[in-house]
Amino acid sequence: MLPLPHVKKQDAAPGVLRISVADGPFKKLNDDLVREFETTYLVDALRRSNGNIAHAAAASGKPRRVFFELMRKHGLKAPECLGEEAAGLRSVDLPAKEGRGGPSQGL
Repeated sequence: MLPLPHVKKQDAAPGVLRISVADGPFKKLNDDLVREFETTYLVDALRRSNGNIAHAAAASGKPRRVFFELMRKHGLKAPECLGEEAAGLRSVDLPAKEGRGGPSQGL
């Protein structure tokens, strides 16, 4: 989660932010909140889909291209969103595909 030092969570119910004009200009605060929401949402969707962008996009109700553009906007890459533990689980040896570049058959 991205830190928002100018946004105070004290005296607020869980999940509720109390923001005032004293915290800064509307545009800056809005941009910060949208960036935090989008980044958190994308990372969570990618973790839940084990890094599969097409599945994460479908679960989010976004076209894959739009989901990928949001990832690019926030500098996210699917393997990095999985964290060390999950990334280690994905690094398994898969059998080579048959056909071009795969093992020769019958030789």
